[in-house]
Amino acid sequence: MNLLKFVAIAAAVATTFATTTFAETYKVGDLMIEGAWARPSIGKTGNSAAYMTITNTGGTADKLIAVSTPRAGKAQLHTHIRDKDIMRMRHVKDGIPVPEKGMAALKPGGYHVMLMRLQTPIKKGEQIPLTLTFERSGDITIQANVQMKPGMKDGMHKHK
Repeated sequence: MNLLKFVAIAAAVATTFATTTFAETYKVGDLMIEGAWARPSIGKTGNSAAYMTITNTGGTADKLIAVSTPRAGKAQLHTHIRDKDIMRMRHVKDGIPVPEKGMAALKPGGYHVMLMRLQTPIKKGEQIPLTLTFERSGDITIQANVQMKPGMKDGMHKHK
């Protein structure tokens, strides 16, 4: 195997490792938080968004009511709504429900964590701490992997 081919294979393996190895599962009460990731920010101190899946294995509904991170001046729970022909982001003031024996998917185009007034840029390959506050289960701090949305190329940071 020539050196160039070896380097290409090693880079592919390292990229896969970097985006999948650190996807941890966190547990608080009857809730499991999985697959947490955040988009790289645009510019020096732009905004970002974070996503994850929250599964409730218990018999009582819960609700994600707040989020914080030392990396942003402000973190809020948001969703997208259709306003005529335009999709708009809106702050979710009442929290994101996590039904009993169900799940809440925070994903592009739906519920998400909006990270505003970033202290420093968020770069691909980093992890950022997010403290999630649940109505019943309390607080838990998780790590979100900073990566591109699967299928996106560098530079394609727009919310879809």
